[in-house]
Amino acid sequence: MYTIPRQGKPLHLEHRNGKRDGFQLANREQNGRMVKDNRNHIVPVVCALIIDSRAQVLVAKRGENQKNPGMWEFPGGKVDQDESEENALKRELEEELGIRVKTGSRLDSVLYDYQEFAIELIPFVCRIAGGEIVPCEHQEVRWITPPQAVSLLWAPADIPVLKQYAELFKKKQLRQLF
Repeated sequence: MYTIPRQGKPLHLEHRNGKRDGFQLANREQNGRMVKDNRNHIVPVVCALIIDSRAQVLVAKRGENQKNPGMWEFPGGKVDQDESEENALKRELEEELGIRVKTGSRLDSVLYDYQEFAIELIPFVCRIAGGEIVPCEHQEVRWITPPQAVSLLWAPADIPVLKQYAELFKKKQLRQLF
């Protein structure tokens, strides 16, 4: 059983124009009645499932000055306008951890509503291609397997990504994703 913080909820979306900014938040129920959501877009955020030779994944504990302080996540960050998802991921990992990565497969995105804003979390399976791991924004980083993940308190949007990793780990399919 995963520890799931009680904030936010999965999104219900309406699709327009087939683009990320073509998504809008749909009407949602609040206190028993439907209300129009006043946020106008979803923030694209990339994250990395950095896998080592034993199929462990690198996870990071959020800093005290970040949203969801002390919670664990897969490292990554926001995609800048006119930036590709893979380039954003490479930039964020170099800035946050001092490493270069080789990206593999993209996993299923997660749409998550944090009440004040909504994100599309876009996970990629990666390997370290160079550099030494030096966390700049996180309190701690560690290599884990799915059984070890159960004892960690996770950022809510990362939990579905963790479940994807656990399933791939169980089926021994991680190496096929590069």
